[in-house]
Amino acid sequence: MSKGTGLVKSRDRYKKLIEAFPERADFYRDQIALVEAKILEMKVCKRCGRPLKDEHARAVGYGKECQQKAEAEK
Repeated sequence: MSKGTGLVKSRDRYKKLIEAFPERADFYRDQIALVEAKILEMKVCKRCGRPLKDEHARAVGYGKECQQKAEAEK
């Protein structure tokens, strides 16, 4: 079973690979979609990969700190 942090790191690697190898972007986007589905299934934070503890966090996909950081990054 994969850890949430490992899933988040692999998703981020695929995003970097799109920039490095744009000709394979469709393949990497498919991989990102698979990883993001696994992240949702495991109920871990979309940003850091730690387990989400309460229902609100599971509904939005982020813990408190990561939700604030994600909003600040936008």
